[in-house]
Amino acid sequence: MTTENNSAFSYFHVERTFSEFRLSAYGRNVGAATNPEFQAQGAPDITHAAKCQDCHMRDGVGQAASQRDAIVRPTESVEHPNSGQPIHDLTGGNAWVSTVLASAVSGSPNYDQVNNSLLNQGPAVLTLDLNQGLGIDPAALLAGADRAIQQLQLAATIKNLAYDTGTGALSFQVQNNSGHKLISGFPEGRRMFVNIKATYSDGTTYEINPYDYTAGTLKGLGGSYNGLGLPDPAALGTDEMYMDELVYEMKPSSTDLTGETKTFHFALATGRYKDNRIPPKGFDIANAAERLSVPVWHGIEDATLYSAAEYTGGYDDVSLSIPGGADLVEVTLYYQTTSREYIEFLRDEINGNASTLSSPTPSGETRAYVAQTDPFFGQLKAWGDTIWQLWTHNMNVTTAAPFAMASASIGTGGGTCTAPVPTLNSAEPAHSQVTLAWSDEGATGYKVYYDQAGKAQLVADVGDQTTYIDAGLTNGDEYCYKVTSYTDNCESNFSNILCTTPTNQGQTTLEAGVTNLVTGIWTGKGGNQTFSLQTTFSAGDTVTFQASVVDQDGAPLAGAMVDILITGPESTLITSGSSDTNGTAEANWNTKAAKGKSVGTTPGSYTATIKGITANGYSWDTVETSTTFSIQ
Repeated sequence: MTTENNSAFSYFHVERTFSEFRLSAYGRNVGAATNPEFQAQGAPDITHAAKCQDCHMRDGVGQAASQRDAIVRPTESVEHPNSGQPIHDLTGGNAWVSTVLASAVSGSPNYDQVNNSLLNQGPAVLTLDLNQGLGIDPAALLAGADRAIQQLQLAATIKNLAYDTGTGALSFQVQNNSGHKLISGFPEGRRMFVNIKATYSDGTTYEINPYDYTAGTLKGLGGSYNGLGLPDPAALGTDEMYMDELVYEMKPSSTDLTGETKTFHFALATGRYKDNRIPPKGFDIANAAERLSVPVWHGIEDATLYSAAEYTGGYDDVSLSIPGGADLVEVTLYYQTTSREYIEFLRDEINGNASTLSSPTPSGETRAYVAQTDPFFGQLKAWGDTIWQLWTHNMNVTTAAPFAMASASIGTGGGTCTAPVPTLNSAEPAHSQVTLAWSDEGATGYKVYYDQAGKAQLVADVGDQTTYIDAGLTNGDEYCYKVTSYTDNCESNFSNILCTTPTNQGQTTLEAGVTNLVTGIWTGKGGNQTFSLQTTFSAGDTVTFQASVVDQDGAPLAGAMVDILITGPESTLITSGSSDTNGTAEANWNTKAAKGKSVGTTPGSYTATIKGITANGYSWDTVETSTTFSIQ
């Protein structure tokens, strides 16, 4: 293709998500009603969808910016009185990367020393520095992983499961609840597969698409492996079967450039070898060809891979036979973010051990694999071994390992969750906090969640307690809560939702103040960071402020947040994080260096002044402690 006369969607066989959406009922005219299953599985308020944001950026209540004069939508909005504040999370289905990144931060609930060592080798080795900017917030990353998991649980439903014990005839429907093909996005080893497990009274089992957790991949895939510490997948047993039709994925081909009928070189893809991903509701198969979105089976485009009813309804009707006489049949739809096969491909391509590219290349270069020898790639060449070590160390972490999106069972012992659903009885606001109380269901424990327009964000696992105080909140902002109970085997559905707004109750009599305010800079990496006092900075530095917060008796006060007004050639207001047990509250001002046509932070003398303290049970003593510093 030598021109750009055609539409962008007609050029490449990857990144079809928007085209798939445009071909769906949701992307045409005024959109379409969402599936009842989608609503029941965690999105009761999203009854209609006409754009990506309806599912991926739901409306909540809140401010669009952290500035004090930013309005709260929808209650204070004139322009958008009927629309809340879109939650800017753009949640997808990748929980693995967020989880692993969080684990590399000391103090994270899932801290892992191996991940820390692998990811903190420094920018000279990996072109990666996790301490740049504001650094990594593990709580935010783990909350994002929780939202990704919920998004996966919304995306599909197993329906209409039927099994004839006499003949072994088995049928079910895999319903796509999303607005695009399921699964969506890259062909980078991302896959979804159905596992079927039948259990018999004599203790034997029959299984379709079994997963080998020791090898980190599906049994029966075939192909060659170079595990470097991982075994090849075990062979299929006599009562096991691999069924490619129930592995939903897109595999590109590159017959014109690399000579591969199946490839992971998606940028070099000239076609598709396999694309049996489940169409969305109302899929317009008649116009799918121009958007390179027709299903493909073993290298052949096949518009009949799904029936007219399946395109209309957005599902895959599955019928097959398994041995009869089973007492229990379990059907589970799994999602896997990244496969072992793809990680091996990346490792070998970077390390130059692969053979998918020929030398000389079609464009005339002598060597195809140069990451290990060309100085230009000096800071990238370690990624080959690093990505492999990261994946093998974490291959059984949620969504690196298969994650159960949906399931259904028929027969005895169907695995129904018996954890009772609690009732959230009260959400009592106070100054910067909310006290929650719920019914005692005699469960093993309870979990508290924020409800964000139907999305759940875990706040705390409180064990067997039936009350919880959520502290450190912002007065005037609305917070919505729901709770679950759990047993040793499962977690219940969500309780009812209660919303409330913490406010300053006017009962604060104790005072808090700042006795000292200093500026400085952090140096070092990981657990070896040190804070050094400094009053002169260069534009582009992160200026760190440390305030010593004390109570009315002069004792260090923990849990306080400090407002700092910066004045000088430029002015801005920043707020610290909560003070630690020593009373130290820390805030950062990220200055900017001039670059090209971009104007950096104005040099000159600046003053930082305390303008407020927020602490539960305390008011600011109004003493404006200040310090001076300069930007060069």
